[in-house]
Amino acid sequence: MIKKLFACILLSTIGTFSVLSAQTTFKVATYNVLRFPNDDNTTSGGTNADRLAAFQMIMEDLNPDIIILQELRTVTGANNLLNALNTSNLNKTFARTPNAPDSNFGTGGNILFYNTALFTFVSENGIPRTNIAIADNGTQVQAVRSTDIYRLNVTDPTNPAISTPIYFASAHLKAGNSNHNSDPSLIPDDDRRSLGAQDIMDYIQQNLSDDDNVIIVGDMNFQDENEPGYIDFMSNPAYTSLFTDPLGPWTRDSQSSVTKFTQSTRIISGVVGNGGAGGGLCDRFDFLLFNDDINSGNSGIAYENGSMEIFGNTNIAVNQSALNSTHPLRLQLYNFSDHFPVAAEFTLNPTTTPTGACTAYSIDTSLVLIEDFLGYGGQGFVDEPAPGQLCSNAWDFTGFSDTYVFGGINVGNDYARGGTNSGTSQGGIYEYNDGLWIQPTGSDFTGGTATMIVCNDTGETIDSLELSFDILILNDQDRSNKFDFSYSLDGTNYIELPIMSETSIGTSTGTLNFFQKNTKLYNLNISPDACFQLRWTGGDISGSGSRDEFGLDNITLNVLQAAPPPPPPACPPLLSINDIPITGGVYQADTIISAGIVSFVDTIAFKAKDCIKLDEGFIGIQNFSAEIEDCEPQN
Repeated sequence: MIKKLFACILLSTIGTFSVLSAQTTFKVATYNVLRFPNDDNTTSGGTNADRLAAFQMIMEDLNPDIIILQELRTVTGANNLLNALNTSNLNKTFARTPNAPDSNFGTGGNILFYNTALFTFVSENGIPRTNIAIADNGTQVQAVRSTDIYRLNVTDPTNPAISTPIYFASAHLKAGNSNHNSDPSLIPDDDRRSLGAQDIMDYIQQNLSDDDNVIIVGDMNFQDENEPGYIDFMSNPAYTSLFTDPLGPWTRDSQSSVTKFTQSTRIISGVVGNGGAGGGLCDRFDFLLFNDDINSGNSGIAYENGSMEIFGNTNIAVNQSALNSTHPLRLQLYNFSDHFPVAAEFTLNPTTTPTGACTAYSIDTSLVLIEDFLGYGGQGFVDEPAPGQLCSNAWDFTGFSDTYVFGGINVGNDYARGGTNSGTSQGGIYEYNDGLWIQPTGSDFTGGTATMIVCNDTGETIDSLELSFDILILNDQDRSNKFDFSYSLDGTNYIELPIMSETSIGTSTGTLNFFQKNTKLYNLNISPDACFQLRWTGGDISGSGSRDEFGLDNITLNVLQAAPPPPPPACPPLLSINDIPITGGVYQADTIISAGIVSFVDTIAFKAKDCIKLDEGFIGIQNFSAEIEDCEPQN
C-alpha cells in the first residue's frame, strides 16, 4: 500500500505592470479626380482603365486612410476606384460613403473612402446653399456647388471600445477670376466662392460645437490669401470656430510659392482627353484645413506638425508640368488629373474627451436603464443638452425633411417642435405628456427612423436583457401607419421584433391608444464598453391623407443575471467499500472504511476528508492510493 498525504499551497506572484499608450496616426488625402470616369475617352493614358491603374499606384505610394474626392461623376466610377483601393498593395480594406455623387452639371461631385480598420461611417449630409448675393440686375446668386459633410468615428486599435467623432467637409468652389462686369446677372467669381465658404461656416456654427473635430478639404479655386472665401475660413469674426492652413500665404504664378501649388499638372489643356486646366504649375487651388480644436488637440485628434504635403509636387519649377517632377509617379499624376493630391497626417489621442459633451445612454453597475423623458420639453437634440433637450450623441434620426446632425446641434427645426397637447399637423418631434412624440408627414418619418444608442458600462458582458416601453398612438386620421421596432448589436444589421411593433388603424376614432410592450432578449454577448441600438421605424400601410401621431415613453432595460450554478452534492459522511475485487475508480467521503481487494489491473484512489480505515482483510496489491484532503464529490 502506498499512502500519500497532500497539502495545497496557493502561490501568488505579484508583478508591476506598465501600460503604454501607443499613438495612432492616420492620413487624410483630398484629390480632384477631373470628371472621372469618362467612358468616351480613348486617348492613351486618359482612358478609364489607364486612369484606374494610375490611381491605384498613386494611392499605394500615398498610403492614406481617408480619401476625399471631387469631380467624381458616377457611382460606377466610385465603385471602380474603391475596387482599385481594395485590390492594391495597401493591405487595407476601404469602404465608401453611400450617397451617389452629385452631377454638378456634369463635372461630378464628392465622395469619401475610409479605412474600415480605423473608421466607422455615421452620416452624410449636403450643406444647403443658403447664402445669396444680388447681382446688378437683381438676380439672386448662390454658390455653384453644394458641399457634402461626413461624420465618421475613428477608433484606436489598441482600445477599440473608445471612438472619437470627426467631421469631413468636401467642397468644390467656383472657378475663375472674372469680375463679370459685362454681365449684370453675375457677381465676381471670388464673391461666389465666398458664398460657398459661408455656407460651410454657417452650417458648422449652427450644427456643430466648438469641441467637434472638423476638417474641410477640396478644390477651393482661391487666387490668394486675400480672397473673401479664404478669409471666411481663417479669420472672419462672424464665426467662433475658425480654421488653420499650415502652408499659409502664397502668391500665384510665383516661383517663391511653387511648392504649395496643386494645379496644373499639364502645360496643354486636355492633353490626355479629359479636359482640365493647362499652363503648368501656377496655382494653389486644393486645400486641407482643420479647425481650432484639431490645431490644439483638445478633443482627441491633433495635426502632425509638418506632415502637410502636395503629393508629387517634387522639384517642379513654376509653369512646368508634372512630367518635370523627380517623383517616380510623375507620369501617373500627369495622366490621372490636372490636380495634385493634398495630404496630411493626424494623431488620435482618445483619452481626451470634449468638456461637457454628452454621451450615449449607459447601463451601469445598477444593471438598469430607464428613460421616462421627465424634463424633456421637445426643445431639440444637442451635444450639451439644457433642460428640455436630449443628447444628440444618444439619439439619431433619419427620414425627416431637416437633416439631423448626430453629435451636433438640432434646434429650430423638425427636431425641436416643442410641447403639444396632441392633434398637431406639422411634421417633427414634440413632447407630449412627458414622452417623445412624433408627427409623421410625407417628408417626415415616413420611412424614417428614431434610434436610441445604449452602451454597456456594467464592466461585464451582457448576455440577456429585459426590454419594455410604451407606445402611444393618437388615431385622429384615416391613414394606417406602422411604428416598427428593431435592435442592432453592430449598428448595421437590425433584427425586427414584430411583437414590439404597433400599427394604427385606418379609420379615425379620435382616441389616444396605449400599448405596453415587453420582451426578453437572449444570447446578446454585448462586451463591456460596447454599444447597441434600439430603433423605431415609421411608414405608411394604407389609406390616404394625413397621418396618426406616435408617442414613445418609459423605455426600460434590465440586465437579466444568470442563475448561479447549483452547489455540488455533498460527499457522503461514511463510505464502506468491501468489494472483492474493488472496481477501478475514485472513491470519496468524509470517512472511508474498506476490507476489499484491489485487483491487479484497475487503479483505485481513496480520497477522504477525515479518515481512511483499512480493516482486516483489505488487500492492496498495486495501483492504489489513499489521500487525506478536502472532499469534492465526483460527478
